[in-house]
Amino acid sequence: MSTLLKSAIITSILALAVSSFQVVAKVPPEMAEKVKELTKSRGGKVMGQRVGKKVAKAFDLYNGAHRDEEVKRTEAEETEDLNEAIALLLEVSTKNTFDKANVNRYIGGFYAVIDGKTKESIKYLKEAAELDVLPFKDHADVLRNLGALYMAERNFEESIKYNKKYLEFSLDQDQVIYLSIANAYYELKQFDKVIEPARESIK
Repeated sequence: MSTLLKSAIITSILALAVSSFQVVAKVPPEMAEKVKELTKSRGGKVMGQRVGKKVAKAFDLYNGAHRDEEVKRTEAEETEDLNEAIALLLEVSTKNTFDKANVNRYIGGFYAVIDGKTKESIKYLKEAAELDVLPFKDHADVLRNLGALYMAERNFEESIKYNKKYLEFSLDQDQVIYLSIANAYYELKQFDKVIEPARESIK
């Protein structure tokens, strides 16, 4: 997986939830109110205290908060901290679907930055997506990132599936997503299906 793709994925997965879907630049004006409604309807939830503390501790590990701030971490130390953060989140057991979806999203995000762990990242992000309880922006990001990860794995059918889910859910008209769909159809040699998303990608 490219460094640029990993950076984009980890940024969107691990970013704190925001109150609106401002990152989407191509939502048609007539759908803006619908996005606001979706954002509101899927908002207002927070993780339980026990799980929230575990997640906060995992992020502290990931960020190296337990180490000397004045000394830059070595690559080996960063890897060690990341693996410890993942191990901590893997210990979390909860029946609360919102907590579970968030934990899976974070595990998937952490795995996304480790070379050779794309399949593990996909596994946990899919579980987060299937629970379908995350806030609007977070759920949209998960769908989008699954599309990108499957593309990186050259699983073009699944990449198309999740990119389309992203477009349908987010109401975004992102040219990058349409181009990705067109490229996936091209790789599958389904040339008749390339034209429409390619056309959307240059609007």
